[in-house]
Amino acid sequence: MRAVSLRTAEVLTWIAICLTSFLAFRIFAIYLTLLNPATCNDSCDLGRDAIRVFLAVFVVGWFPWLLMLCISYARRHAELWWLPHCVVIVGAYIFAMAYVAVLFMGFSDANGRTPFLALSAAASLGLAGLVLIAGVVLDRHVPPDTTVHFFQEDSGE
Repeated sequence: MRAVSLRTAEVLTWIAICLTSFLAFRIFAIYLTLLNPATCNDSCDLGRDAIRVFLAVFVVGWFPWLLMLCISYARRHAELWWLPHCVVIVGAYIFAMAYVAVLFMGFSDANGRTPFLALSAAASLGLAGLVLIAGVVLDRHVPPDTTVHFFQEDSGE
């Protein structure tokens, strides 16, 4: 069960990473349109919240990579010292993406793509965090490390 839950959490985390990357490209494009107000056609009111959105997308947006480190550690070790860190990482990420989604839903000239990306990424990472925590708490058995040797010399024979 542990291996399946860790693999599921990894896939969901990769989905969150991809959605966050698309969101970052979208926010970057919106920032570029803010430089020239004559061409601003999407979320022109973002200027007053630009720093908070930058922090939410381009700083906290890296948090799924930290969750990947937790998954990698959980594959090899039975300790749970990283569990509170995982909860903080997932919680901060969900809060940041919810902030971005609510902010963009309040803009009169914005379409629904940005909130959809932010909420989908938050849901994906939240589900990944739940699967990860459930998997490591319910199944504390760490499988033995299996190393694959491609050449006979690598095995020491």
